[in-house]
Amino acid sequence: IPEFKLLLTKKDSTNVTLSISACQALIALVENGLWNINEALSTFISSISSIKNYMVATTTMSHLLILDLKRSTENETIYPFTLHTPQHPFIIILNQNKDSWQTILSQMTFILNHQDTRIKNNSIKMLRPVFLYILCNPSSNSLDCCMQQVWQLLIKSKHDSHVQTEILFWLCTVENHSCINTNYRILELAEKASLEKNREYCTALLPIIVSLTIQLLKQGSDPEPNFHVIFLIIDHCDNYIGNLMLTLMAEVIALCPAIYLHSVRIIKKMSYDDIFFNTLIATIVKWIAYPSVLCSTALDMAKDLANQMFVKTRLTCDNEIIFSNKLFTVFFHSDPYIQFYTELVHCLSIWNQNDILSWLNNMSRAPIYIKDKCKLLISGLLLQSNDSLIVKPCCNILVNVSKETKNFGSHVLSLILHKLTKCKSSTESKCLLLVIPELMIVKENVPIVNHTLNGLLNGDKQLKYFMIELYLEALKREPRCYRFLYAAIIKLMENDISWYSDATCARATKYICENYPEHGEKLIPFILQILNRSTSMNGGTASALALECISALCKASVIDICTTWKVLAPKMEKEKRPVVLKSLCKLLGDVAFYTPSQCLEKHHQVIDDIVSRLWNYATWNDVKVINSALEALASYHLEQLSLKTLPIEFRCNLTLPATYAKTATDEMKKPEDILPYIPSICWIQMLQNINKMALPAAGNLLISFITEEVSNFRSGIYMWPQGEPQNFKYLPEKSVIRAVGEYLRKSNKSDSSNHRIIMECLRIFAHKYPKPLPNINWNFLKNTFDLSAEAKKYTLSIACHHATISLSSKSFVENYLSMYKSINNAADFVWEDNEHSVLYLNLEDLCQTVQPNIIKPFLETTLEHVIKKMNVDNENSIQLFHCIMTSYAQTLRNPEVCHANSTLLSTMLEELLDKIDLTCDRFGSFFTAVLELPIKQLERMTSPEVWWETMPSKLKNAIAIRAELALRKSNAKAPLTWLKEIIDETVTSTSSVQTYFLETIQKVQTNMHFERSNSNWILDLMTQVQGFLMESSQNYNDKIQFYCNVLFVSIVSLSGIDSMLMKQDEIIKSQDVRIKLFPQALMVLSNRENWKHVIPQVMEWLNYMRTSDISNTYKYTFHRALICLRHNPYYKNVWTKYLSIKTDIDI
Repeated sequence: IPEFKLLLTKKDSTNVTLSISACQALIALVENGLWNINEALSTFISSISSIKNYMVATTTMSHLLILDLKRSTENETIYPFTLHTPQHPFIIILNQNKDSWQTILSQMTFILNHQDTRIKNNSIKMLRPVFLYILCNPSSNSLDCCMQQVWQLLIKSKHDSHVQTEILFWLCTVENHSCINTNYRILELAEKASLEKNREYCTALLPIIVSLTIQLLKQGSDPEPNFHVIFLIIDHCDNYIGNLMLTLMAEVIALCPAIYLHSVRIIKKMSYDDIFFNTLIATIVKWIAYPSVLCSTALDMAKDLANQMFVKTRLTCDNEIIFSNKLFTVFFHSDPYIQFYTELVHCLSIWNQNDILSWLNNMSRAPIYIKDKCKLLISGLLLQSNDSLIVKPCCNILVNVSKETKNFGSHVLSLILHKLTKCKSSTESKCLLLVIPELMIVKENVPIVNHTLNGLLNGDKQLKYFMIELYLEALKREPRCYRFLYAAIIKLMENDISWYSDATCARATKYICENYPEHGEKLIPFILQILNRSTSMNGGTASALALECISALCKASVIDICTTWKVLAPKMEKEKRPVVLKSLCKLLGDVAFYTPSQCLEKHHQVIDDIVSRLWNYATWNDVKVINSALEALASYHLEQLSLKTLPIEFRCNLTLPATYAKTATDEMKKPEDILPYIPSICWIQMLQNINKMALPAAGNLLISFITEEVSNFRSGIYMWPQGEPQNFKYLPEKSVIRAVGEYLRKSNKSDSSNHRIIMECLRIFAHKYPKPLPNINWNFLKNTFDLSAEAKKYTLSIACHHATISLSSKSFVENYLSMYKSINNAADFVWEDNEHSVLYLNLEDLCQTVQPNIIKPFLETTLEHVIKKMNVDNENSIQLFHCIMTSYAQTLRNPEVCHANSTLLSTMLEELLDKIDLTCDRFGSFFTAVLELPIKQLERMTSPEVWWETMPSKLKNAIAIRAELALRKSNAKAPLTWLKEIIDETVTSTSSVQTYFLETIQKVQTNMHFERSNSNWILDLMTQVQGFLMESSQNYNDKIQFYCNVLFVSIVSLSGIDSMLMKQDEIIKSQDVRIKLFPQALMVLSNRENWKHVIPQVMEWLNYMRTSDISNTYKYTFHRALICLRHNPYYKNVWTKYLSIKTDIDI
């Protein structure tokens, strides 16, 4: 029709009157049914891009939208327009021309106030995309100019509060401009709720306003309007949010200037628990400690509040009531501060001491960012409690946070000092005082800590000594504290000459000498003063410590040992105190490692003098001194010891070898004057004549000499083509091995008086040396085997160590192992001597030389016996099982073990898997062994796909092994892939297996917080869940449910926020807890650097899942998680797509 075409042409005319007339005519055609409404809308929308007059277009579109609404029936879907596609016409116009916002606002007002009731009632739904587009736009070029008017239009409407709530969900605060806009929208809504005295809205909005105040302060904006509105609506709020409010206000006070302290008076209008009141007080303490005249009025109010801490405060109502406010429950999911603190308040409102201790232990293992978020609540707990069991972990956590967040250190110091002024318990005071040096890590704290400790140094004696300890602790944290400690030592030594004072100063001096020897020269007068005046028995500790100071300075070459010994030797001549002699022996033992600073002759003379002194102490009447002397002698090389330095009783009846007695004159000389070495027989005399109680120390001395001796052996000494020698006489006369070996070979085994020395010689030979002992026919060991149970163990050890190089040793071991072949039932075997533990300790040696058919009966019999006993919780068997598994692991790691025996051990471990329950702690050492198997074998062992039957117990074992593999990062690139295959099998298994898998996931993820591959594993898990939606199998719902539970537990555990739960197993036992924490946990992970690349994919997955055919619970959870991620940069690219999907809100 020409007229219709003319109208279509003229609607875009630049003449406003003509354009309006043409549009009105076209609208009339629609009203009269001559033009289809859908076609009319399509025509006008498509022409918006070429439009000349936006006022005309807006008015026309408004009329058409109203006509479309009138045409629709009650049951029809009203308006297909969204923010994305198909886009609402008003949004298209705004995108074309922002200046048209006034016309659009006018038309929106017209529609919302339309005289037709049906249009008025549905107007909000029709304009939903426009409201969300204007108010929730996260970009910097948003329509700030019209936000207030549009918001006022919406909140004053009495129809459909759903859109209003939805907007509150999606409002952004990440950037300064968006945070300010959001804040004003909330304040305007709160003022309206206050005027209407709407308690539900006021109660729900108050925490949001305080949370926004925190974010404004962090971005450097003025919080005054917020405080004004808080005071305005507080009277219309339910007081059960008092605990949450105090916690949030504590965050505010920690951030804002002291001038705003007056805002804390709101607590007088609320009820609260002591712990949350103290949380607020903890943030005020610093302001009170450092007052300013600029805010004196606010500080006076703060002091009044602090004084209330020591009187009984009001208790709040049941904290569960807060969750009965549906509006609050809806809002709290969109705010990170409210989410976190609501959960903490919920956990800590009702508690007892055991619960709190458990919670603090969990928190001490939590990631540092979780501790940081909980620091104010822990500060409040510190102030509230007088129990040192609670105070100590609180202090440790706060100090830990201070190390990461330096500016928090001054706050903690103020808190500790304030707590000390009110503390009445000595145990608690000591706990608090020990924290003060830890806070030296903050530069600003150094003068305050020094002033505090210096003041306490003037207290009573016990306190003085403790202050030195605290100064010492301060030095360990901050090297610049040396001058404070030095001054304190001078002060104490001048004013107190008691032995306790000397011991305290000596201990501090020792630490300085060992760790800061550059200051040692200044300390020498103190050390000498201590040695000179600590001559009583009580002064022994101080003298011993002074000698350790000297030793440290000699090691650092601050002083010379030769000169020092020249001064020290006369002082020590008459020394009888065991504690001093022990320190002296240690000092003399260290001399062996010093580089000569003077001529060698003089140094050797000092060495001879020292060695003589040590041998003298080796014949002392105090066992501790003897042991110390022998231990010191073990520091020297055998060549450094001369025969004449030995005590006479250790060198009796010596004869000169023929090579040294060639003339009559030589024969007249004493051996000690001629022999350049110590004859080996002397070492046996030493064992025979040393104090019986010190015999093991004497044996250890010989072990050190033998270690040195075998280290110098060449390979040729182990090769004897004509057969093994029958004795050790081929070794030099000075050989310690010759002495011990010949004594074992020749001694009379039937004489009980020899047994003590024989046993020690066996122990010496049974030691594991870096190389085997020289070859010999070891058949003489048969004579020592039956002397005692201990002799049997030593004999077996010697034989095992040498089975690889000695046929006689190998034959000895094989003959012994052959007896296990005759055992048909492990229960019939007599396990009296437990010698099998010795065989396991030497399993590496056995598996290098003994054939599998010989060693297998021993392995099977002992393992069967141990497993049987372990099932009745036999403690000895548990220890032996640990020994067996450790031996298996060491043997499997050893590349020199023959392949046949490695295969045998592998097969036994695989068979053992079906007989044990790895969920029990007593079998924990099995992991040590099994994880040494090849990766392919482990994969096959734990893969349900190759099993004939999938038993729950075996599946649990497979889960346990794969979890350990993941934790030990056997697959370094993606350790969590070990758990991927198991999940499918777990879905169809029993509930106990599913619970165990979730517990395992929690343990693994908790220990892998920052593993880079975690994010990709989570993406794979999400992809699998999405894939199940395409399936038509019967159990696909079960799969989705279990995979979602795995996802929730993984995300929560990786984030670390399960640490704030009173009991960490709550996320395993309660689906409600998992669902509640999942969105918050995902938000925590989104802020980590190694997660940022996957967050866009995660957001797309959440958006897909919230519209999928799954349970409403999961839909709502994924929707809340997506809202929590709205601050991610990717959101700016896709926000219109996400907001186009209508949110289901249950209010």
